[in-house]
Amino acid sequence: GAPSQLRFKTQPQDAKVAETMAAIEVEVLDSLGDRMTGAFQQASVTIALQTDPTGGTVTFSGQKTVASVSGITTFNDFSMDKVANGYFLRATSGTLLGDTSTGFNILPGNASQLVLIAQPATGKAGEVLVPSFRVEIQDTLGNLVTTATNSIALTIPTGPAGGTFTGTSTSSKTASGGVAIFDNIAV
Repeated sequence: GAPSQLRFKTQPQDAKVAETMAAIEVEVLDSLGDRMTGAFQQASVTIALQTDPTGGTVTFSGQKTVASVSGITTFNDFSMDKVANGYFLRATSGTLLGDTSTGFNILPGNASQLVLIAQPATGKAGEVLVPSFRVEIQDTLGNLVTTATNSIALTIPTGPAGGTFTGTSTSSKTASGGVAIFDNIAV
């Protein structure tokens, strides 16, 4: 028979942000669902984002159009730069019936930096600083690493001689969901 449809043979898998995803394979099939292996039965297959949970802000990198070989098209250099759940890919080739992948997620990279997200305004000695300090553990692209539970310590690197933390919270907190909130801190 003649090529008539595409089907994801190897579905996209969850991957870390900005890292190369595991290879994705798309089959070229006839109308009965048999793989087309003949030299003249091959197709150029294009992969695109079907669903982008970031609202269009993700950069989807890699070679998106590849020729099939023995009825299989292999995409092995994809990466994405935004963390989100619920990405879907769409495989197309001319007039062939396309296919949509199962959903997959792009996860944060490894923890690499601490970012002070909220910090108090100036305060008076001995009074609780408001609002609370909020520190996020992020990967190199600024994505919150929600699995991080590191211990984070606040220090006073400069300021009045003898400055110390006081109050009901200590100067160290264990992050939960990649975030440490320092409340009731007074100096």
